Amino acid sequence: MLYEEPRRWQSDREKAYQYRQFCSQSQRLYRLLIGEPLGEGGKLVFATSGKLNFLPPDILLVQSPATTTSQDWRSLPYLFKSHPVQQIESPGLWLAPSIDQPEATGYVGFAPDFTEGNSKNAGLTPLKNNVKEVEAVAELWGGTAFTNRNATIDYFWLSAGHSAILHLATHASYNDNFPANSKLYFAGTTEDFNQLPAWEIARNHLPASLLVLSACNTGYGKLVSGDGVHSLSRAFRLAGAEATLMSLWSESDQSGNDLIVPFMKNLKEGMPKSEALQKAKREFLLSVQNDRMTHPHYWANLVLTGNDNPLDVEPGQPSKAGVSPLWLLMLLPALAIYAVWHRLTGSG
Repeated sequence: MLYEEPRRWQSDREKAYQYRQFCSQSQRLYRLLIGEPLGEGGKLVFATSGKLNFLPPDILLVQSPATTTSQDWRSLPYLFKSHPVQQIESPGLWLAPSIDQPEATGYVGFAPDFTEGNSKNAGLTPLKNNVKEVEAVAELWGGTAFTNRNATIDYFWLSAGHSAILHLATHASYNDNFPANSKLYFAGTTEDFNQLPAWEIARNHLPASLLVLSACNTGYGKLVSGDGVHSLSRAFRLAGAEATLMSLWSESDQSGNDLIVPFMKNLKEGMPKSEALQKAKREFLLSVQNDRMTHPHYWANLVLTGNDNPLDVEPGQPSKAGVSPLWLLMLLPALAIYAVWHRLTGSG
């Protein structure tokens, strides 16, 4: 029900049935997992295991709605409305000793262009809002936005290892059989160098204070007993990212933009990450004009894992790529050589 986009052609009877089922099951899960009423205030930390890794706690209903006949998704008593929610991954990943990393500063974002002629990623549809999303956040934090044809893997490796905030608004795919081959997609016309696999991410050092994965299924993957979900998000955590904002299922390009930009504004105001996401989701449900977009499919997919502290990143600090975007454009030949060397050596 959550993973699939609500179908426009559903009959009123089908919609009413699904609404009743959701309310009943979400309230039942709340009673099973939490039980007693929690009252107002206080952050909730979920250490999920098994299939609960694929269930966003936000959608739990703290009480049964007064009526299930109105199909009012925006007014349901969701858990996140009264409590900011943070999740932690498998105990092994959460308790692993931290690795000394070089200091990271500033913001860098990537928003590739997937229009025909700019990409060899067959079957990937153009994203209408990813460039707008990244440019808005880059302006907010005084960082660098690599957009359209400039959102390449070459620029990613040149800047990602030095950036405190790493933001990827792109397409992603997961591989159930071989999770290490799950991929993020960048701009480019050579297939070997516009697809970034999870195995390559995990073996590098990416010490971001916050990783924003604005892409489909970045928190979804193969469930491994005792080791959690082998997802793209996990690959970045293994590489050193302290916290990640990820998606548990397919993401709407529009609602992703409408949630992530306010989330980043809230962080800029000094909020802990869980509170920043809580406020962004609250305001989304209050303000979105299309009632269809209030269905949890469009907002509950975004889940925060890892460190919940407020971000301590000075505004106006560019990523330590060593050069400005203008100079980067003059380094394309060197970047091509660098990309080949990086693939062969695995250096970060």
